[in-house]
Amino acid sequence: MGDFKGGGVRIDEKGRTDIEGLFAAGDVAPGSSLLYALVTGVVSGRSAISRAYSVSMPEFSSTEDNWIAERRERLESVLNREPNEEGDPKEIKKKVKAIMWRCGGPLRKGEDLREGIRSLKEIEEECLPMIYASGSFRKLREALEAINMVMVGQMILRSSLFRTESRGYNQRLDYPERDDKNWLKNTIIKRAEEGVRIKADPVEFVFMAPEEMERGK
Repeated sequence: MGDFKGGGVRIDEKGRTDIEGLFAAGDVAPGSSLLYALVTGVVSGRSAISRAYSVSMPEFSSTEDNWIAERRERLESVLNREPNEEGDPKEIKKKVKAIMWRCGGPLRKGEDLREGIRSLKEIEEECLPMIYASGSFRKLREALEAINMVMVGQMILRSSLFRTESRGYNQRLDYPERDDKNWLKNTIIKRAEEGVRIKADPVEFVFMAPEEMERGK
């Protein structure tokens, strides 16, 4: 993996994620250029085709059937829930956008990031259980977008608070300098029982490390 300044789903050289059968490319993967999207798109597409030819249709286990039934029940609950003051998905999205701009915009500070995390947690606990679609599939899509925005917003703010330096998109006013000694690493976010777990993995340099690039100038 390279030291990408964007972010996304972690993939290997064949575009595979750590979920069996799931491939990623482009901005979904950890890259943010057209060339990267073209290359990873071809690689991931070929890998997905190769896998599709080599595996048979899987049989769902009872655990997987139960998981599907649970998710379906959740969706139906949102779809059939009547309108209420706290659960309007359009208003929730507006709140999340305002919080992210105020607390996780281009220039960030630790105290703002912590405030943003608290605010999104309040929305998660108080508004998302009441989110509704009132029989509209268009509203259901908007409700799911709102739920995902709350989750991804927390991931962005938590990972920015975790990384105590400035690099790429993450510009910290309280840590304005780039710190290669301690933070020449990828920030990895994984789902855990407590929500998400954040850790840092050292960057694997394929060609040249930053100090070698500096010496080559």
